[in-house]
Amino acid sequence: MISTKYIVFDSGIDTEMMIFGSSLQHVDVAAQMKITDSLISAGFLDIGINSKGKIFVEAYGNSLSLDIESIVEFDTELAKKVLCI
Repeated sequence: MISTKYIVFDSGIDTEMMIFGSSLQHVDVAAQMKITDSLISAGFLDIGINSKGKIFVEAYGNSLSLDIESIVEFDTELAKKVLCI
């Protein structure tokens, strides 16, 4: 299983998700992308293969550095779309 972090934001055109390595801070990625004013949610993703051999992804948690929660069901579905799962 792989654990990553993510940020969901409004790009002005659509709702977008940025997935990045767990060694980075949510706040640093948001600042670098200049999206701190358009954040919707942030948290963690677990990506792996279940016992039936299917790829799964699950969003959870929150970002302490951004003080924002994940929206578990919405973020999980968005991650599936982004990752083509």
